[in-house]
Amino acid sequence: MIVGEGLAQVHAQNQVMAANQ
Repeated sequence: MIVGEGLAQVHAQNQVMAANQ
């Protein structure tokens, strides 16, 4: 569960960074 939440957070951050570029 905790690992899944971590992956979801990383995925969200990656999308935010991609949108900024």
